[in-house]
Amino acid sequence: MAKQVTSENQEDIDAMIRAADRGELIHHTEAAVRRDPGAPLLTDEQAASLMAQSMARLDKLEKQRAEAWTARRTWRVRVPEDLDDKASRLAKKEGIPKSAIIRKAVARYVQDTDKQPTTA
Repeated sequence: MAKQVTSENQEDIDAMIRAADRGELIHHTEAAVRRDPGAPLLTDEQAASLMAQSMARLDKLEKQRAEAWTARRTWRVRVPEDLDDKASRLAKKEGIPKSAIIRKAVARYVQDTDKQPTTA
C-alpha cells in the first residue's frame, strides 16, 4: 500500500534532492531499498514510501553507530594548526564533530596496523 505524500515527506524529499545536488549523499548498503529493475516506474507516492523506508533504516543505522561510538575516555591531544584546520574542514564537510573524525582516523590506523604481518 502506497503512502500519501505529505508536506513532511515532501520536505524530506526536497532535502535529499538538495543534498544529492551538493554531492553529500552516501550510499549505505544496509539502508538501500531494492526492487526489480524491470518493474514499472514508481508513482510519486510509491517513491515517497520507498524513500521513507530507506530514511528510517538509515536513521536506525546512524543511531546504532552513534551508540557504538559513545566516548568512554577523553584524550587531550596537541596537533599542528594546519592539521587542526584540515580536520575542522573535513568535519564540517561530513557534518560530524571533529572528535568523530579523530576517532575514525585512529580506528583506521589501528585496523591497518592490525593487518600488517608481525615479525617474531
